[in-house]
Amino acid sequence: MNFWVLLDSGTNTIKNFEKLLCKFKSENPSIPVNLKVLTRKDMWKSIYTFKRYLKPQDAPDVIEIPHYWTTLLSQSEIIENLSSLDPKISVKSFLPQVQAHCYKSGTKNIYSLPWWMDVLAIHYRVDHLKAVCKNPQKELETWDGLFAVCEKLKTKFKAVEAYYPIQNADWRGSISIRSIFPCLWSKGVGLFNENFTKSMVGNKKFKEIISSYLKLATNKNIPVLKERGSLGNMMLGKASMILTRRHGLDMFESTKQKFKVETTKFPMTGNKEVNYLSGINLAIASGGKNKKHALIFLKWLAKPGNQKEYAKSIEAFPTSTTAFNNLIKASPTRFHIYKEIVKNSKVLPNILVCGTAVEILNKVLALNVRDIARGKYKEKNLFDMLDKSCQEINYLLSLYKK
Repeated sequence: MNFWVLLDSGTNTIKNFEKLLCKFKSENPSIPVNLKVLTRKDMWKSIYTFKRYLKPQDAPDVIEIPHYWTTLLSQSEIIENLSSLDPKISVKSFLPQVQAHCYKSGTKNIYSLPWWMDVLAIHYRVDHLKAVCKNPQKELETWDGLFAVCEKLKTKFKAVEAYYPIQNADWRGSISIRSIFPCLWSKGVGLFNENFTKSMVGNKKFKEIISSYLKLATNKNIPVLKERGSLGNMMLGKASMILTRRHGLDMFESTKQKFKVETTKFPMTGNKEVNYLSGINLAIASGGKNKKHALIFLKWLAKPGNQKEYAKSIEAFPTSTTAFNNLIKASPTRFHIYKEIVKNSKVLPNILVCGTAVEILNKVLALNVRDIARGKYKEKNLFDMLDKSCQEINYLLSLYKK
């Protein structure tokens, strides 16, 4: 059985999966599992070509996907209807926020199961922030507050070589649209209008918010496209904060750092406190050769205990309500704020073009981050790209009609 997975934890991905697979093999010795690791971009390309170009024995049986791909892949008949394979299958044991993206839009048919999730938060070094702020959590509540704190930190640590206030959590050293969704939603702006007939990417407010986020890089508050760990590193005292979707247990507590770390909510750009919950789901590929074993494996992975074990290894959160609550209880007190963060979070809409729209915007951001790194960034070029992206997304919306 072939299991295609995403690059969940960088260079540790294979190690983390193999540990979990050893447990599965001990319980199910008659079901061999072959692992293939892909980047999100490669997974996006591969799932549309495996039926045509791969031999049946090389095709995936179970695939790991961003939850908002479910409707598109089900509509394209790339993934199986789990409700047909097992009429008793249910998503009621999972957190409410992650349930919608298990279904093919407009139906009651389940096509994927939630596996792990993440939400944005800020981890900060208490020693650094207390040196420039009386009340760090209060001052980091707003987007303007974040920038003000960054200026104070740059002044305080100007003698520290390769210092940036914020460590870049992106493994590529880039910036993802997933980090910007809370900034958009806080000001009441989304990817689409309310009835999903029009893209809002070309909207003036949308473009201004994207530009505002990129100022983190243009103002040298966060490094981009640099050798990972060479600049802006919290562990080395070369950064004071990290805006990340990972909870940081392995990064901080497990390594027994001498400095204390606290966690706080992602700053508000407007008057709405809302976070982006990004979920990763499991699905059975329609071109796979062994649906019976695939279903056994998928349901095993989705069990609360197995979810918790894997999610913890990649510094993410399980989607099972029981497993999530148990993880919070068993973790440091700074984790308690995650219950409130998850409560005030939302997911992307469960419509056909959502996955494509996200990929389009990430390409725009990658090009502009590259320009920032080269010193050639211009806001006008960003706005022109977003206008073209808006036209492209609107064309897709007109084709698919939700």
